[in-house]
Amino acid sequence: MSDVAFQYAWPAEPLRGSLFVYWEVTIGDSAPVKDLLLPYWATMRFPLGGRWLHGETPDRMVSIGGDALFHGLTDQARWIAGCGGKVFCIVLFPLFWNAVPDAKGVDYANKVARLDAVIGARADELHGLLLESDSFEDRCARADSWFADWLGKVPPSPRAPKVMALMAALNNPEVDSVAQLCDRLDLPQARLARLALRYYGFPAKVLLRRERFLRMLFTMERRPYAEWRDFIDTQYVDQSHMIRDFKDFTGMSPSHYFELERPILSVAAEAIRKFLAGESGPATLAVRRINEDD
Repeated sequence: MSDVAFQYAWPAEPLRGSLFVYWEVTIGDSAPVKDLLLPYWATMRFPLGGRWLHGETPDRMVSIGGDALFHGLTDQARWIAGCGGKVFCIVLFPLFWNAVPDAKGVDYANKVARLDAVIGARADELHGLLLESDSFEDRCARADSWFADWLGKVPPSPRAPKVMALMAALNNPEVDSVAQLCDRLDLPQARLARLALRYYGFPAKVLLRRERFLRMLFTMERRPYAEWRDFIDTQYVDQSHMIRDFKDFTGMSPSHYFELERPILSVAAEAIRKFLAGESGPATLAVRRINEDD
């Protein structure tokens, strides 16, 4: 039996324009536990022991090794597996790209790279600080201090208000077209396209589809699938439209997705619930128990 544990923490307030959240997963010593990660934000991942793999399919995963990695924003689900250790992760907001002017989101969209390819020698410095730490709370404090020292020296970007406005518009279910995004941001389509590729990594139309899918899936995971007509996103024309998006973003049908065992994301969901409710401590479950309950 392998235990899976998750913890979450907010970055320090001054960092929250560039950093979204810290999280850490710990998996016990046993055979690798695997799960499907949904499309996610750009993320720095720091292995802190154990064996970790990732890939586009569950039977074609490759070892991550012990290096700090950068996972760009994705519009595709990815498989991950691990055992006998933990990984500390830093989820990034689009404004993070202001700190690395020689790179942009589109360079790393749907890609995995060594972190030092993105931020240079800083990657080893931060990874070393995290490896020396003996608790999740201390790792978060060290990350806060380290990023405050770095990001505090980055000049504010004149594009920041537009980047934040784009994020707000993408999260608004009433915004369903590139034309509406242009109106909300008061930008011509060409400038919106450059902004989206620089700070997100995908064209604005793809970002709209991605947010629509994730918004719908968030609801679907909390309601019986048979009730889909009651909660399907208003931007979907019909069920077949929704299923096409589902296959595009996950590589499988909704029915197949909901038949999967979720040994990692089930714990992550409980950890998020506790975190947002202000409850202390990690969410931990045994993988065998998850399998039996499912």
